[in-house]
Amino acid sequence: MLNITTQLGTDSSLSALPFFIEVVKCGSFSKAADRLNITKSAVSKRVNQLEASLGIKLLHRTTRKLTLTEAGNRYYQAGLASLEAISDAEREIKALQASPAGNLRINVPTSFGISQVSPILPKFLRMYPSISVDLVLSDTKKDLIGEGFDLALQTGELTDSTYIAKKLACLNSVVCGAKSYLKEKGTPSAPTDLMEHNCLLYAHHTNIVEWVFMKQSKKEVIKIKGNFVANVSDALVSAAIDSAGLARLPTFLASSHILNGTLTPVLTDYTMPSKDLYAVYPDRKFVPEKVKVFLKFLVDHFGGDEPSWEKWKQLYA
Repeated sequence: MLNITTQLGTDSSLSALPFFIEVVKCGSFSKAADRLNITKSAVSKRVNQLEASLGIKLLHRTTRKLTLTEAGNRYYQAGLASLEAISDAEREIKALQASPAGNLRINVPTSFGISQVSPILPKFLRMYPSISVDLVLSDTKKDLIGEGFDLALQTGELTDSTYIAKKLACLNSVVCGAKSYLKEKGTPSAPTDLMEHNCLLYAHHTNIVEWVFMKQSKKEVIKIKGNFVANVSDALVSAAIDSAGLARLPTFLASSHILNGTLTPVLTDYTMPSKDLYAVYPDRKFVPEKVKVFLKFLVDHFGGDEPSWEKWKQLYA
């Protein structure tokens, strides 16, 4: 087991190290005191404390000059290297804040990540060539700090107050089917008609056999049934296109298929419950530049009153 005190010294020795380094560089306590803008006695006190903490003499002192002991020379070389490493690290950290750079680790829900985030990442990487992206697709919420994520996209209620959440968009749903299915089975004109249809079910819904519809402040809860359940919405899209039944789909997935005619929305004069999409990141006083620019990129792309994936509504207005 690592003994921090043994490896790095005590707090007093660490705090006294810069004084010792300056004394050796200057060759005297007086010159070091002038450089540090403190009294000679204060410098001498700190070096004495350092020697007492280490239990060994570091400097031979005479009225004419200072010389390093063997232990003092070793400690000086190691201490100088340590201070230089700290200075290098500080410069690197400041550089990260001065311009966007480094690895950006993000967690995104699977279907949204594949359909909406992955296609825009190449543009982001061209805009910021000093940033690399580690995209993790998952439909379970992650421990951002514990698992090393810089940012996540999440929907629904946010329960962790230690995170900062920025709303990006509203995610809506629509019931869709293939034209061939609707021609054979008929197009529902009211939510209750769905009870006569084969409905494709999403495993992560709170109640997978209930679909909720709203119209003019009136809420209808419809019990549905079907012979296909999937835990990823993309599978429901494929099944619906192949005329397997009607699927409740997020509009960010359904939109392109509605626009190209492979899927037809039904019951468009009703709305279904929606969820807000948030960009979530750890609550930090200093947010890394790489996170700031990615947040702005997401807002620019997904923000606004109506995201691009809602354009299909113009056909059914």
